[in-house]
Amino acid sequence: MDIKGLNTQTLNGYRPQAERTEDAAAAKLAKSKIAHSGGESDTLRLSHEARLRTTARSTAMQADDVRQERVDDLKKQVADGTYQVDTTKTATKLLQEESDIFRPGA
Repeated sequence: MDIKGLNTQTLNGYRPQAERTEDAAAAKLAKSKIAHSGGESDTLRLSHEARLRTTARSTAMQADDVRQERVDDLKKQVADGTYQVDTTKTATKLLQEESDIFRPGA
């Protein structure tokens, strides 16, 4: 049996992948150069949850209603080993807040 006109490019599966990798790297470098030259810029999209967390953190950081006496009391209880966690109350609050944050249409 004689095989004529055999295309060796189709038999070598590694070479095309290496070429694609090099092409992708060159394209990425070109995009980077464009972005730094003012042509295009990088973008960042935050999920709804990330935006909520960012807003909550910013709001908390701006709050000036820290009850220093309460904070000091809690620190003392933790240091003394007398701090008691009400797990039922904690779980209830967590579930309530999560349902408020992730409620559809809110």
